[in-house]
Amino acid sequence: MKPIISAFCLILINLSTIAQVDSAFAFGLQQQLDGIRSSSSIAGMEVTLIFDSGCELSLTSGVQTGSTPIDTSKLWHVASNTKSLTATVIMLMQEDGLLDIDDPVGLYINTNNWSGIDSNLTIRSILSHTSILGNAWYDGSPLWTAIWGDRDSLWNERDVFLPQFQVPTANPNGDFEYNAFTGYTLLGFMIEEISGNAYADEVATRIFTPMGLSRSKLSNEGVSMSELNGVWSGGQDRSTWSHTSYLSTRGGGGSWCTILRESARYFHTLHFGSVLSPLSMAETRMKVDQTPQIVPGTALGSFEINYGLGSWIWTSRSASDTIVFYGHGGNGLGSVIVAACPEYGFTMAVVSNDFTKVNENSLALITMSDYVIDNMNSQTCQNVSTPEFEAISRFTVYPNPGANLLTLESTVNESSKYQVMTLDGKILLTGEFNGSKRLDVSNLSSGMYIVKFVAGEEVHTVRWVKE
Repeated sequence: MKPIISAFCLILINLSTIAQVDSAFAFGLQQQLDGIRSSSSIAGMEVTLIFDSGCELSLTSGVQTGSTPIDTSKLWHVASNTKSLTATVIMLMQEDGLLDIDDPVGLYINTNNWSGIDSNLTIRSILSHTSILGNAWYDGSPLWTAIWGDRDSLWNERDVFLPQFQVPTANPNGDFEYNAFTGYTLLGFMIEEISGNAYADEVATRIFTPMGLSRSKLSNEGVSMSELNGVWSGGQDRSTWSHTSYLSTRGGGGSWCTILRESARYFHTLHFGSVLSPLSMAETRMKVDQTPQIVPGTALGSFEINYGLGSWIWTSRSASDTIVFYGHGGNGLGSVIVAACPEYGFTMAVVSNDFTKVNENSLALITMSDYVIDNMNSQTCQNVSTPEFEAISRFTVYPNPGANLLTLESTVNESSKYQVMTLDGKILLTGEFNGSKRLDVSNLSSGMYIVKFVAGEEVHTVRWVKE
């Protein structure tokens, strides 16, 4: 089995320097995020930005539910981001000689046991959404009705292919027609048949474990609603509603649950590292849609939307530039989009906890990518020496972003002084503490602040965002 070695993994183990994002740049991006969330009437959002030079930044805005702020340590259901995992596993299996994506699926699964599956469908046609498979998951379909008819039921994943849930074949001309559920669900089961392992185990072995994605898991392994950053439908809070039946049936097309940083790291490693061979990567990036959708008038000009093998391909065109992004969106118990931009050396992931805000979430990524491209410079991502990083680990503030209460923690063996300051250096709060201290910051205005720690000869500052 091919090991994953990537530039990103090497960054993680480089102990001589740690990269940090410039505070003014981060503050500007936070303002972008806050403005988008407010104007789009979204309860809660998170953005993660990774630069190829090593910096990583995660920002939040809004709430999970009630007054509880979005938590970067909690999971998101990243839904169809899973399709990229499935495609990557299949391309790795092809590199290992276990399959050929131009083979018919009938070589690997007994289609007599699968209702409505043509044994002659090629793996490539399913990966690229150009097969004749009908999509069994849509509003009011038999499968939809059965799953939402009993939210507390725990399904056997393969029951989604029972005869009563199948729909007629579609797409007779073999054009691109996005199949949200059936195609990649089938590919997940094909991976199991070929490998002899559960789909979740094969994804973990080939992707999660080598990349260090320790918080990632699949929803059929069991995900409670309390683990997620809230679920909303328009203005309706559904965070406490049961979604067991739904989460237990997502399979190879939509089961991935993770913290946003890990989704961003996966796509960054895939598109900036050496997960796949150059030939395999070129195949995943080969456009299949002969009449792609064009979205005019975005912050980055017109947007051409195309697809490869398990990857969306977005091309922005303006009078001054043409920029290509690779990644995937997802709409499940929330809305997510992740895009890698090799030309400018960054990957961005944007997620909202409102699954009705698909367009708003996509436009948020475009708007914030435009901010990154316009504002990045040599100072945006700076290396910090190891002693400075060790200081970071000794002084922490949380939650960050936060609202009315701020906790300071220090692991140094002496009393520490603190100051909470504005960006221009005005001191707002000051004091001294040992170990831990909770501050009432309810009177501070929303924005970015500097928390300064002094312990003996050691001085360290932390950026903190007040929501």
